[in-house]
Amino acid sequence: MNDFAVAVLGTGSIGYRHLSVLRTLGVKCVAVPVRPERAKALATEGWEVAGSLDEAVSMGVRAAVIATDTLRHVPDTLHALHLGLDVLCEKPLAEDALAASRLPDPPGDSAPKLFVAYCLRFDEGLTAFRARLASIGDIHSVRIECRSFLPEWRPTRDYRECYSARASEGGVLRDLSHEVDYACWLFGVPETVAGMIGNTGRLGIESEEIAEAHWVAPGGIRVSIGLDYLSNPPSRFVRAHGSLGELEYDFLSRRLVLREAGGRNREERPQGDPGDMYVEQMLRFLQAVSGGEHGALATGRHEMKVLALCDAWRKSASSGRREELRS
Repeated sequence: MNDFAVAVLGTGSIGYRHLSVLRTLGVKCVAVPVRPERAKALATEGWEVAGSLDEAVSMGVRAAVIATDTLRHVPDTLHALHLGLDVLCEKPLAEDALAASRLPDPPGDSAPKLFVAYCLRFDEGLTAFRARLASIGDIHSVRIECRSFLPEWRPTRDYRECYSARASEGGVLRDLSHEVDYACWLFGVPETVAGMIGNTGRLGIESEEIAEAHWVAPGGIRVSIGLDYLSNPPSRFVRAHGSLGELEYDFLSRRLVLREAGGRNREERPQGDPGDMYVEQMLRFLQAVSGGEHGALATGRHEMKVLALCDAWRKSASSGRREELRS
């Protein structure tokens, strides 16, 4: 498919998924495990393995996927960019906007490219939702929710020992930042936000278990978001209200519904597999690395604004006031 290899730094569950997608696409890939003991197991499975990104470059790598822990994202990305590699970094780009400010903002096309892996942008249902927004006229209100039960995320591992439980790199604002990203992608980045975060103590973790926020997006659209680790059964949806109707996409049932002002409902169901979004995201990254358009890929520059929004959200939760986003 292309004449270069892609390194995947970090070979946990999401890193291994990226490796599998690259193999499915017929792309040469090099696994770069963080834990040395993983190298032997990966080699036994037939993966090419390198001990570092530097070594991977000598094996023909021209791009890298960063799939390490959140606190490593910035230093690992900086190292990859220094090596001249185009980068797809797992979300979130950094723990906060201050950490992300260490990353360069390339002024020209010749500099290495930086993207962030917000794969929901390639979900077939959300893509259809975006395409049909014009059908509901002038939009005035949007509600987004992502609610789930953290103990059920990884049944074979104690959730209290996962990064999600740590205040420094976990919590719903980082774990569920897909919702914040696509809200800004679809409706624009606001200037201010009013938010709250909380920890009920029910899960016995350090990080926030619940977060709510609302803001006014460009064009006067009121956006509100609810996120939590506490809900069972889970729910995940986006709903937009306009002058000509209402449009809703449910990620779990994969159901897109247009409710028209006249009372008629139209329903669509995406035909593909939910895993297809990882393939589509990687295809677009490979195209961008090859000099093509990046399309719906989340850029590093955009994601720094998303981090600024999350920072203002946390500040608002502390101050009790609406807070401005800081660049």
